[in-house]
Amino acid sequence: MMDELDRLVEAIGDEGLRGMVREMLTVPDIDLEGVRLAFDEAPGGAYVHHAYEGGLLQHTLAVANISLTMCDMVEGVYGGEVDRDVVLAGALIHDVMKCYVYAPVEGGRFRTSALGERVDHLTLMVAEMYKRRLS
Repeated sequence: MMDELDRLVEAIGDEGLRGMVREMLTVPDIDLEGVRLAFDEAPGGAYVHHAYEGGLLQHTLAVANISLTMCDMVEGVYGGEVDRDVVLAGALIHDVMKCYVYAPVEGGRFRTSALGERVDHLTLMVAEMYKRRLS
């Protein structure tokens, strides 16, 4: 699945945006304490969807592919213009901070991490994008 992720990142035509996405996926380090799970090991959620090792990667690939299909529909059916680079970039990084908000427990399950109990993944993402001057 990591090969598929790499293929999707490479599909972003805008070099600067592609670099930002690649950096967020490979170096999402934040200046807060806590354990970071690897992107391909993190769950998509702790209790509901994709709540297993590798679930975040699987969920991200599904969102990216669904997003591209929606771009096709908007362009083909409605004649709209879509900035596929922006759509794909958003789909690929929308949950990247979930690597910080979950922690493994016995039996291959996950729980909300200490950091995740204090702040959600979306707030972490917005803060990190602001810190990197990506707003």
